[in-house]
Amino acid sequence: MKTILAGQLARVLVLFSIDEVIIYEDNKKRQFSGNIINPNLFLARLFQYMETPPYLRKQLVPISPDLKFAGLLPPLEVPHHPTKEEITVYREGVTLDKMNKNTAAAEDSTLVDVGLYRRARIVGKAIQPGVRVTVELNEPIAAIDTHKGQKPLPAKVVSPKVPKEKKGLYWGYSIRLASSFSRVMTECPYKDGYDYSIGVSDDGKDSQDMYTCQVEKKVKPFSHMLVAFGGPMGGLQEAIEADEDLKAGRDEAAELFDLFINPNAKSGTRTVRLEESMTMVMSVLKPIIKNKGKNT
Repeated sequence: MKTILAGQLARVLVLFSIDEVIIYEDNKKRQFSGNIINPNLFLARLFQYMETPPYLRKQLVPISPDLKFAGLLPPLEVPHHPTKEEITVYREGVTLDKMNKNTAAAEDSTLVDVGLYRRARIVGKAIQPGVRVTVELNEPIAAIDTHKGQKPLPAKVVSPKVPKEKKGLYWGYSIRLASSFSRVMTECPYKDGYDYSIGVSDDGKDSQDMYTCQVEKKVKPFSHMLVAFGGPMGGLQEAIEADEDLKAGRDEAAELFDLFINPNAKSGTRTVRLEESMTMVMSVLKPIIKNKGKNT
């Protein structure tokens, strides 16, 4: 059931083209030892497994008991998970050993497994084996060009951001673990941080009804939006209260965000599950992100 739930969450992430996933510890007093599974690491491993292209998983995803039921996970069917038959310019790959030492290009070339019968060949860059890279092929490759025995395909290494910037392709999500909620903010990988933040809570005391508070008018243009969800018991407020660095109480949680919303204000149930809350919130935010988001 845990594996199936992780698969549902990952599907929601890609349905709404989420770029970054942060899994944070909401209660440092909770201890994990012996046979008790750390839910943060468990979820991160499953998310990593699902995001990795199927043809690279054996090489890039370490074997773990957490992946015991990985066969139950649904495919993501995202652009960077192409089949051998798909015509593509960009592909994810893993670096292999250098070219044959007898070749003149051995010292400055790297072979890359990109999920085709033929390898890709990066010229002018020697990369150690076992590294995941995004490659841009010199020309779109069709199935007819992928028979065994042909020379490697000319390619170059590019940033994983390039497929999105040049072609508008969603290229998966990155995963980050944070030891507390405050570190979600302080360890942000973006130079200027998150310039708009939304907290999600089904505790109606301090949160606004998502469907009546005119979210679209309140969200300002942004480059990087953070949407924060809480755990199943105490919600986002518990994580904030338990964070020793924040020194904030439950009643002050709303003050940490530009907008604090409740997706469950008028539904027919007392509580809303995370996979449900994510779907509800992102359905409302998706057109807003499209109109006001400069980046992610």
